[in-house]
Amino acid sequence: MLFDFGKKRREMEMASARRAIAEVARREGKTIEEVRASMMEAIEEAYKTPDPNAQALWAQIPRKGEIPMPEELIIWVGKRL
Repeated sequence: MLFDFGKKRREMEMASARRAIAEVARREGKTIEEVRASMMEAIEEAYKTPDPNAQALWAQIPRKGEIPMPEELIIWVGKRL
């Protein structure tokens, strides 16, 4: 049986991003759902920008859907720090 290291790494990254969201929720006295909703609202608004430089950055973010989920954005930004 072969082990898929890429899949395992992705699962670990997603778990880390979820922990980051949970920590923000704890610090802010909000639920995880409230934090994720606020993040999605900000992502959706920022995604609408017509700025070609910003659009080029958005295009680089690996994601499953049209717009990155908060966890996907956290992972992408974290790798660039």
